[in-house]
Amino acid sequence: MFSSWFDAFMESAVELAMETSRVDSVVCNQAKTLRCYFSRRSYSVQSQRKDNQSQALRIQSQALVQDQEKKKQAKRRDSISRKIQSQYFSRSAREAVVDLNQQERSS
Repeated sequence: MFSSWFDAFMESAVELAMETSRVDSVVCNQAKTLRCYFSRRSYSVQSQRKDNQSQALRIQSQALVQDQEKKKQAKRRDSISRKIQSQYFSRSAREAVVDLNQQERSS
């Protein structure tokens, strides 16, 4: 009787161990699957983040180049404006001298 009880106990223990092993195996496989998924997902997120950073740097570079070009254009406009003003005032001064000379001659 003890032997049959012990045999039944041992059989139950073996079945429990096998079931536990199967559950452990399933849990382990699920953990591996999740680890792979999150690893790939993490890589994807990191890759996307790098792409976004690269795009942001390109946009900043383009904005910097455009800003520098606008400053160059503003300098050119200011230079041209000064030249025009200089020519206008020097012509006006010459015309004033000519007018004064004509007035002195007529008087």
